[in-house]
Amino acid sequence: MPSPGPRLNSLLETMSGAACVSAFAIAALALVGWQTGTLALTDVLPGNPAMNPLTAVCILLAAVSLWFLRRSYPGRLTKRSAQGCAALLVGIGAVRLLSIIFGIELHLDQVILRSQVLASPVPSRMGFFSSFACVCNGAGLLLLDFRPGRRWSPGGPLALAGLAVSLMALIGYIYAASPLHGLMAFNSSVAFLLLGTAMLVSRPDRGLCGLVLSNSPGGVLARRVLPSAILLPLLLGWLRILGQRAGLFGLEIGTGLLMLVIVGILVWLVAVTGRRLDEADRERARSDEALKRSLERQTLFLHSNLVGVLTANRDGLITEANAAFLAMIGRRPEDLPFRTELVTPPEWLSRTETAIRELAERDIATPFEKEYMRPDGTRVPALVGAASVPGSDGEVVAFIVDLSGKRRAELEVERMRLFLDSIFENLPTMVFVKDAEELRFVRMNRAGEELLGIAREKLIGRNDYDLFPREQADFFTAKDRSVLSSQELLDIPEEPVQTASGGTRILHTKKVPILDSQGVAHYLLGISEDITARKEADREMGRLNEGIRRRTEDLEAANKELEAFSYSVSHDLRAPLRHINGFADLLARHARANLDETARRYLDAIGSSAKEMGQLIDDLLSFSRMSRTQMQNTIVDLGRLVTEVRETLAAETNGRGIEWQINGLPTIHGDERMLRVVFTNLLANAVKYTGHAASARIEVGNRESEDELVLYVRDNGVGFDMAYAHKLFGVFQRLHSDEEFEGTGIGLATVRRVIHRHGGRTWAEGAVDCGATFYVAFPRASAVALNEAAA
Repeated sequence: MPSPGPRLNSLLETMSGAACVSAFAIAALALVGWQTGTLALTDVLPGNPAMNPLTAVCILLAAVSLWFLRRSYPGRLTKRSAQGCAALLVGIGAVRLLSIIFGIELHLDQVILRSQVLASPVPSRMGFFSSFACVCNGAGLLLLDFRPGRRWSPGGPLALAGLAVSLMALIGYIYAASPLHGLMAFNSSVAFLLLGTAMLVSRPDRGLCGLVLSNSPGGVLARRVLPSAILLPLLLGWLRILGQRAGLFGLEIGTGLLMLVIVGILVWLVAVTGRRLDEADRERARSDEALKRSLERQTLFLHSNLVGVLTANRDGLITEANAAFLAMIGRRPEDLPFRTELVTPPEWLSRTETAIRELAERDIATPFEKEYMRPDGTRVPALVGAASVPGSDGEVVAFIVDLSGKRRAELEVERMRLFLDSIFENLPTMVFVKDAEELRFVRMNRAGEELLGIAREKLIGRNDYDLFPREQADFFTAKDRSVLSSQELLDIPEEPVQTASGGTRILHTKKVPILDSQGVAHYLLGISEDITARKEADREMGRLNEGIRRRTEDLEAANKELEAFSYSVSHDLRAPLRHINGFADLLARHARANLDETARRYLDAIGSSAKEMGQLIDDLLSFSRMSRTQMQNTIVDLGRLVTEVRETLAAETNGRGIEWQINGLPTIHGDERMLRVVFTNLLANAVKYTGHAASARIEVGNRESEDELVLYVRDNGVGFDMAYAHKLFGVFQRLHSDEEFEGTGIGLATVRRVIHRHGGRTWAEGAVDCGATFYVAFPRASAVALNEAAA
């Protein structure tokens, strides 16, 4: 049966307490009256029986016991004291009742205040009905919370029996029926009536009181019929007695009229109640339909497997469960029913027992977290909420939410937090966070502590004005406010900051607001990189660059002067050489016949040296032009270029039988005239240095890498010692004498100059008498794609 609301419960508890106090006061006043001889307190209605002192003591015991038991869950000591009073009440009433029934005069009712009781002018014995009321009230108090099967309590009927006895005595006093006066003293009947009523309302969730207060059809019927069933017979009986005493009618007519009125009233009550029950039935049908739809929705909810749902009895036996709960704990429907202990780890059993006690006390358990155990031993964290099913015999419904995903999410969040904290702490740059209201530091990493020289504990909770000079604090605060108002990233290339050691560091700082989902800035994030060393390095690099620039200018001026000098000298030397060569020819034609062999040899040496000097001057002029001439970049087919250069060397190769191997050469971007000079020098050297070979072989090829396009000229000539490879491309650097091979030492220097101007590089490999390979490498960007070359 559902419990009344909290307010009604409180009201009924107050009424029960007031009834206990009233009954206690009536009995106490009676004892005072006996002690002081005041008959008005013992015999409220003069000439009628007075309340016996033993009856007053019994009423006191009943009032005290009920006062302690009027709450549903009294303390253990309080409950035992109340039950002791009730047991004593039953004992006294039972002894006196048995003595009356069996005619054994024990004078138990004359033990207390014996002299006053014997001297009383009015009857004051503890009669049968008073003893019976004591036994009923005492037994009712002892059995007040005893509910076999949780269906009914014998305390209610016992309380009603006590009420009936006291009400019978009161009816005698109301009707002035002298035969009924002797049943019980008036004040005793009032006290027992109060105690019986208090016993009924002390447990409003059960018995007659529970029925009257319920919203069931029976409760509605009881509330409508019960007042009439009690008051109308009393009123009609009183009217009948008045009419009969006035001589208006006799006994038979009075009895007939009484029955007729009672029947009429009962018929009217039945008609009204039937109509109301019919309305209630229609309302119940509508409620049943609504309940059916609600149950259908609940069934859909239970089978939607959003949460686990189970039904268990008071002993913890799980009898029903939906698929979600069974899947959660790794069980099947065939496993039902099973005990809670089967799926609960031992350390969680105490928490489950606490929930069971809460259900027993207030029909609902505080939601709690626990773990369930699968058959394989794995555990599932869950949130459990449970409540007793109203009107059931301890049946419990529990809702279980699987927290595995939540736990995993929490662990992932914690892992991510630790990961981000680790990044935050170990970043080599200063990272800080300020609150948006007062711009106080809320976080600072280790690099920031070390940079500023201030412990983190002294930084957190302070603002810039607490840490830096006012001028710097004004600058920092203005920038912070600008970031928060614009809600955009602010890049501060340079900002000076004074550290705790007194030094000043230069920082490159970026600041950005941290916004919530509504776009409101709550924090400001700053990242500051110490660029003091970089700025010092930049200044030092600037000084070095300035020195290099001046030195480069000096070298360029010197090179220009040297080139101008070389060009000038080369041109100025041509005239004397022409004179020497010309006069030597004239002398040879006019006086050669008159000269001896030694003189003719001298004359030939002068001519030969003049020619060599002229060749050297030409080579110097060519080398100088390679540095000064502006490049004319075009698409150059190296295969065609090498073939043409080879044809120009036909005079030197005629009759030698050289084996030429020219592989497929690429097409590149470059200055064709300069590249012609490069391959002329390389091929001419190969022809020259294979002159002593029995069968000369010259190969021209290429290879590619990711960054370069490499071409090479390989021969099987005299080669060279790699120890002197660094001299090959220097001006006037020769590894062979003129007697072995002619040359000026300018050709390879010119090759290197041209390749350098094309952005490439040169080198050579070789061995004495094993040939040599000369390499020229161009940047990969110089290569021309096939479709571009075809076009």
